[in-house]
Amino acid sequence: MPQNITEFWCVATRREGSANELGMTIVAAHEEVQRISSLLTLLPETDSIYPEWLDLVMAHGVSGIDVYDARLVAAMRVYRIKNLLTFDARDFTRYSEIQVFQPTDVFPADDPSTG
Repeated sequence: MPQNITEFWCVATRREGSANELGMTIVAAHEEVQRISSLLTLLPETDSIYPEWLDLVMAHGVSGIDVYDARLVAAMRVYRIKNLLTFDARDFTRYSEIQVFQPTDVFPADDPSTG
């Protein structure tokens, strides 16, 4: 979804020393977005995401910045996606309908094949 690319751009271009930063330049972030976009299918935003999101924020009492995570889960529900890869697995513990993985779950640091 475009939301995911937007959130990646935000984290990627934050200055080093900020929370959840990667410290990339705009050019480096653009190159990474192009690479990611070539590997994945970006699902379109649809009108059916909003009611799912509203149901989730009400059911789980979501407020503040966590509403963006709820929106992602709403889109996952609409598209029947069950697995999420994220650096912030803790942010998604309230959503029992999805399985959350961190990059280290998929690409262990001590695995020589991950380079």
